[in-house]
Amino acid sequence: MATLGSLSLMLSASSGSMEKGIRRAKASLKSFGSGLAKLTSAVSTYGAAVVAAGAVAAVYFIKKQFDVIDSLSKLSDKIGVSTEALASFQLAAKLTGVGFTAVEKGAERLARLLGDARRGNETATKSFIDLGLSLEMIEKGSIEEVFGAIGDELKGTVDPALRASKAYGVFGRQALDMMNFLTLGSEAMKKNGVEAKKLGLTFSRELGANVERANDAMTRAISGVEGIFRQLAPKIANYISLIVEKFNAWVMAGEGVPGMATKIADVFKSVMRSILTTVEVAVLNAKKALLEMQTSFAFRALSGFDGEALSAARTELEEVNGILMQITLTGGTWANSLDLALIKMEKANAAAVKAREAARLLGEEKNKQAAAELKLSNALLAMEQKLDALQSARIQKNAAATAANFKAMIARGRKMVTSFSRDMMQRALDQVRTSVSTVNISGGFSAAAAGRNDSSSRTDLSILKESQQQTNLLSQIKSLLNGGVPAG
Repeated sequence: MATLGSLSLMLSASSGSMEKGIRRAKASLKSFGSGLAKLTSAVSTYGAAVVAAGAVAAVYFIKKQFDVIDSLSKLSDKIGVSTEALASFQLAAKLTGVGFTAVEKGAERLARLLGDARRGNETATKSFIDLGLSLEMIEKGSIEEVFGAIGDELKGTVDPALRASKAYGVFGRQALDMMNFLTLGSEAMKKNGVEAKKLGLTFSRELGANVERANDAMTRAISGVEGIFRQLAPKIANYISLIVEKFNAWVMAGEGVPGMATKIADVFKSVMRSILTTVEVAVLNAKKALLEMQTSFAFRALSGFDGEALSAARTELEEVNGILMQITLTGGTWANSLDLALIKMEKANAAAVKAREAARLLGEEKNKQAAAELKLSNALLAMEQKLDALQSARIQKNAAATAANFKAMIARGRKMVTSFSRDMMQRALDQVRTSVSTVNISGGFSAAAAGRNDSSSRTDLSILKESQQQTNLLSQIKSLLNGGVPAG
């Protein structure tokens, strides 16, 4: 009983301290609630923007699917292929990296060629037979079945050149673009059909018709809006001009667009600082409320009076109060950290800009140096070519002069030879004339000596013969001196 009475007395004595702690905790929680309210307001504002953006994205994707379904429905009517098959073709084209436009054109060409074959066109029939299709498949097979049969044949063709040639016979220029799609084969196409159905990509022609009607209605609605603005535009053109001119004048006034952008950035920065500071203060106030409860006498009595925990809680409470005081004087630490991070980013961006500018200037300097070196090299090459031309001209000139000198020398030599030959011939002629005269003077002895048989007569005959030879030589020399041709 004494122990209970002491405990009751202790609790009564500490009730005032506990009430003070609770009041402080309530105040902190109230501040925390106020901060949360501000944060909730900010989140609500931005949340509305996020919801609006999501709504716009949803409308965009729905309109895009309307266009896809409408296009597949119209293609189904054009070539006689079910919308389910076309949806599976579209999935297969994406998985094989083939554009669906190529598959669409290939399917149109296949349908047209298959129709020609069924009307008896031998060339079209041969194109399918070359791909291994039976006449029954050509006559009765659907587009999907023909696609699968062609795929099986191409898949089994090992030679790429032969495979391309076979596909070209049916699909023309689209063959290479859709080759990965064509070589899937019938089994893979069936699996793609099942997968497309499970993924919700397929739709019936009836649903496609509903979408077509909705898409047509949206097209008309959009056209109606376009018509409104088309009629409205000329009527408000003058007002728009005045507004735009005022806006341009406002933008160009003062610091212009850069100054306006700086102001907008400052406002955004201020908003972000406020949000961060509000969140930080709310968190600190919540922490402060918990610490004040931990340091109250009632909490200590109920928790067993742990001195170390109490000391740690009081120290942490003092730190929290100090941070709150600092926020009041200099702003939130989170906001200040944001400022420091932005400053570092600006410095890094400035350093990057300087580095890029230095690299650009260095590149320009290197380009200038390279251009100067090229110019100098071209100049040296031109000088070498000019020197070669001058040297060639000098050589030609010297050669011409030398040739002229040689010609003159040859002419002089010929003249000298001609003169010398005439002098020599004249001298020889004079000598021969003298010899002939001598022989004629001693005339009669030759006739007298004709009848003698001794050695003296033979000598006289030899002299006579020599005299005749000299006479013939004289005739030839005369002919040469007169420019004629000597007799044989």
